[in-house]
This record gives sequence, structure tokens and C-alpha cells, in this order.
Amino acid sequence: MAASGAGSMREALSVGRAFLASPAATRVAAGSNVRNTVVVKAFYKDKAGRPCRVVEQTVMINGQSVRADGKVCRKAGGQWALAP
Repeated sequence: MAASGAGSMREALSVGRAFLASPAATRVAAGSNVRNTVVVKAFYKDKAGRPCRVVEQTVMINGQSVRADGKVCRKAGGQWALAP
């Protein structure tokens, strides 16, 4: 997992886990020819002032690239969740 811009690695990992647990993430069976990368691409605040992140996932399967992206925002309890 990589983070670009400001923010901690711990935060980037939390954001990435929230994205991967969401319906927006691409899911594939693990194998020797699969590589999965999740990157925080941008930082912003939503209309309610919550911190949000734009996340991009790239899965390489036998040389073929599959991408998914989404927006993840921090909820009141501190957890990150996919934004509508």
C-alpha cells in the first residue's frame, strides 16, 4: 500500500483496508500471478467537513491490469468507510 501526499502510513493502511472491504474493490483469488496495489491518490473534505481519500486499486492478473477506485471518508467513530 502506498500513500501520496500528507497523512500517516497508519492512516493509509486504515483507508486501504476500508476500501478493500467495500463493494468497490476488485476481488480475485490469490495466486502466484496476481499482484494487488492500493494507493491513496487524493485528500479532501466532504460537505460535512469529514476527511476523505480517493483510493485506486490495481490488480495485475497474468499480465492483465484491472483497476477499481472509490472515495473513503472517516465516520464520526473514527472508522473509514466507502463514501456514497
